Amino acid sequence: MVTPLAPKMMQLGTTWRYSDHSLHAAYDYPVPVGTTARAVRDGTILATHDGVANNVAPNHGFSGAPVNFVMLGSTFRGRPISILYLHLSPGLSVRTGQQVKAGQKIGRSGNSGHSFGPHLHVAVMFGHHDEASKFAYLSGIPHDEAPPKRVASNGVTIYPPNQVYGRAKPGPFDAGLVVVDDLHFGVRDSDSVRRLQQRLNHISLDRGVELPVTGNYLKMTRDEVRKWQVQKDVAEPGTEAADGNLGPLQARKLFPKAYRVRDHA
Repeated sequence: MVTPLAPKMMQLGTTWRYSDHSLHAAYDYPVPVGTTARAVRDGTILATHDGVANNVAPNHGFSGAPVNFVMLGSTFRGRPISILYLHLSPGLSVRTGQQVKAGQKIGRSGNSGHSFGPHLHVAVMFGHHDEASKFAYLSGIPHDEAPPKRVASNGVTIYPPNQVYGRAKPGPFDAGLVVVDDLHFGVRDSDSVRRLQQRLNHISLDRGVELPVTGNYLKMTRDEVRKWQVQKDVAEPGTEAADGNLGPLQARKLFPKAYRVRDHA
């Protein structure tokens, strides 16, 4: 499991609501200023804000005060998500647009912005968000709503956020033989196609959808392959390299070493 903080620093503070019962809908981790904050999943840095000094007691900042944060874009069960790290110390370790790996340092915990003590605030929401919408997960939740098991009534908040900290256990199609001859439109009941569908569900794609692992290479799978070809392989839309079928070169780029990629059965 990958946690948002350095090892042995995972005590939990505020969760669904503050002590005054106002909405929080995130996890607070009270830790000393300077504790390493890490990416909890592979992804892309969607937005950042840096350069705000940490508060010094008794200065607790004011509501709406500038704050250092990192917005990490990733996926959860095949859907795009955003993971917000708030109140960081100045001097972030990442920049907008940067690709990061799970466990990579993104910055240090702090006490910037509207904060009453050093801590790391982590929230998770569906969709890929930017600086202007970083608190979208708070919108539309009734005041009396109890903590949901996963998604709040507004359909945005994934709660608790630590559901996305660990990776799912490897399934039967997360490794194994992939036959390139099967990776084209119209193929049915193929384990190579099942491995393709499972692999695409682990890749963050703009407007990506979760594929059912059926083994049938039909329109839905072809559309996701086209997205991968354009977004990840940088193929020109409308060309043969972005036609929704996979050849040997693209297949070897898409599948990591856990798979054995062969051109023929």
